[in-house]
Amino acid sequence: GRLSSSKAHPQIRGESPVGDCERAMDWFRRLPPVTRLLLGSSVVVTALTNVGQLKWHQVCLHDWNDLIGTFQAYRALTCFLYAGQFGINTLIGLHLLTHISARYEAMGPICTRRILVNPQDNQQQVQEDLRRRRSPYYDRGETSDYAWALLLGACGIIVTNFSILPRLPTFMTRKQQYIFFFRHLTHFIVYIWSKKYPDQFVNLFGVNVRAAYLPLCYMVIGLALNNGESLPLDIIHGWFVG
Repeated sequence: GRLSSSKAHPQIRGESPVGDCERAMDWFRRLPPVTRLLLGSSVVVTALTNVGQLKWHQVCLHDWNDLIGTFQAYRALTCFLYAGQFGINTLIGLHLLTHISARYEAMGPICTRRILVNPQDNQQQVQEDLRRRRSPYYDRGETSDYAWALLLGACGIIVTNFSILPRLPTFMTRKQQYIFFFRHLTHFIVYIWSKKYPDQFVNLFGVNVRAAYLPLCYMVIGLALNNGESLPLDIIHGWFVG
């Protein structure tokens, strides 16, 4: 006859992989829109390059000829989206980008477009505010302001990389050349966030640091990782453009 068991199989307790994926997707969907697009694009380009579906020389930016001579304008985007080879440094870089970008976008970026003019105010009042150095802009920007700032920052990084960096003295550059600008853009965001919200605190390796000093802390860390032999130009470049 058929054997039967009166004992039910015990349920295996633990986290389901499906549940983990759902939570990860829920976290991703709750990111602010620009940060979500930036992180998603960076993960896709970085992953495809690491597994060989994209070649690194197809997504980098050596000089203006890569944009104009070969008509490969997409390089102006992909050079900012490749975070590096799979490893702990790439994960830290993606985490920093996501953390700072999400905070900055959610808290309200710097308003760069819309001028605050109340219906009751006239142009004389606006001119008076400008004379007294009171900003005519809204105190809190929107997602579109952040997108506009990223566009200006990316353009500034590319232009200055080809026009200013080659003219710097060798003792500063140590002949460093960059063809990817993920870290430049990340520290551009760090800088503008620290200027907008200087009194915010960030946990940096277990130490609470004021946002006003965060760029300097990252420069010291970058200098230490270079054994003090060369300046972290990618970090400084991001500040300069910011």
